[in-house]
Amino acid sequence: MRHICRSLGLGIFWVVLSVAPTLASHGGDGTGPPPVIQPEVAQRLLEAGELVIFIDLRSAKEFQASRLPGARSIPFWDILKRYQEVPRVGRVILYCDCTATELQDPYRFLWEQGYRNLSVLQDGFAGWMMRGYPIER
Repeated sequence: MRHICRSLGLGIFWVVLSVAPTLASHGGDGTGPPPVIQPEVAQRLLEAGELVIFIDLRSAKEFQASRLPGARSIPFWDILKRYQEVPRVGRVILYCDCTATELQDPYRFLWEQGYRNLSVLQDGFAGWMMRGYPIER
């Protein structure tokens, strides 16, 4: 019994530890690097039934070919005129086929529009695929 409790305790600790950096970074001031969420954490949130909205900043053609589960397409160059389509509730995760730092401009723009529920996906679409997580076609 002690072994089961210890294993369960370590499992809970690991989940809290892996989510804590993402949660801690949600309260930033929008001027630093965007808060990053690891694909493993995003996948666990989806599995847990949390409201996660992926915003795919790749081209419409790339989006139609394959995308993250439930993703919405707002191509990078359209974010300035379509930003109001980004939900203000739930956890919004921006991604493209680029690095998290390349998403700093759209993240900062959305922050300036009052969005506080944003993070960016570490390793982008390629990282999600590399890990074998589900996609839609």
